[in-house]
Amino acid sequence: MNYRKNLLMSILSAFVFLSLGSYAFGATNLNQPFHLNIVEIMDVNFGNSVGAQPKFYVIDNDGKLKSSSEIVLPANRKIVLTITSYDMDNAPVLPEYTHVSGTVDNKVFVINGAIASGDDVHKKWGANVSSIPKSKVIHTFAIPSLGINIPIEAGTTEIAVIKPIKKTGTFYWECATECGSGKDGMSGAMATSGWMNGKIVVR
Repeated sequence: MNYRKNLLMSILSAFVFLSLGSYAFGATNLNQPFHLNIVEIMDVNFGNSVGAQPKFYVIDNDGKLKSSSEIVLPANRKIVLTITSYDMDNAPVLPEYTHVSGTVDNKVFVINGAIASGDDVHKKWGANVSSIPKSKVIHTFAIPSLGINIPIEAGTTEIAVIKPIKKTGTFYWECATECGSGKDGMSGAMATSGWMNGKIVVR
């Protein structure tokens, strides 16, 4: 009888230990930044009548591209957002969207050279900036209801540390430049979920 009792107590102790260990591991993870990696490309799959359109893709943990129509983020954790743009040129944008907001110190780290060329080697490779010149903004990643705006310079990688989001729920991200098709640049990708706009689910 004592043998069975001791065996049962050992099993229960192991279960409690593993449960507490899992809880502690989870708590440790919650203190670590959450990494969100996004790439922006000109995608030819929008439609033959329109041609290539800009599109944001999320890079998942397996290194695969997935739709950005719904992005899930954790509440109450810093988010390290890395965006690489392989687009070129610029697009019309309102002046307020050239400024960084919602990040630590309202700054973003910009790295030149996503699109490498010989005449770019004299530029700084990296700099913390609070805004991007209007003439260089090609897209933005903005969540207006959360006060987040990341202006994106063509041909760069940008790293932003977003402040912990206190609210849970569904919000919406968008590009604020006129980068789609049509005379006003607001058709095509700009009007299609998962291309230059989508949902943000914070939980």
